[in-house]
Amino acid sequence: MHPQSVMLVFMLGITFCMNTAFTQAQLEICPDLVSLLVPQLIFRAQVAELPRIEVRRCGSNESLKIMCWSRNARDPDLVVDTTDFTIVQSVMSGRIAVIETTGGPRNRLFVIEYNSGGPKLAMKHVSKTQAEIEARYGELRISVEDSGTGKIKRFKFSTR
Repeated sequence: MHPQSVMLVFMLGITFCMNTAFTQAQLEICPDLVSLLVPQLIFRAQVAELPRIEVRRCGSNESLKIMCWSRNARDPDLVVDTTDFTIVQSVMSGRIAVIETTGGPRNRLFVIEYNSGGPKLAMKHVSKTQAEIEARYGELRISVEDSGTGKIKRFKFSTR
């Protein structure tokens, strides 16, 4: 099997696992809230009714899970188990959130995008260095080193 084929299968596996629907019995809403990001506050609405991203510390290994809700959702629409232990940085601008975590010799960068009120994992990137995140009017720009080549990769996301 070619290395590209292995990577494609690996990436498809991650996508499948991250987009799996959870039943209430399978989904544990961990009690330890570490961070909260809200894309838009609505007058007189409780935070629990709003679209939001919660980073929670979970399980006996205390790894971080990113849990994303759409408006008035009872359960999260998207759950990402980072397997990491520390938030390096987090930024939210408009409908785009960037959360960078670490748990060892590498960092993981997660970009979550809200479209039509619902969250989706727009990007996941692994690097040995911390990302540079720049918020400009109407966009977020991310620069991060590619661990394989050492070259800087640049990403741009519209926040509108």
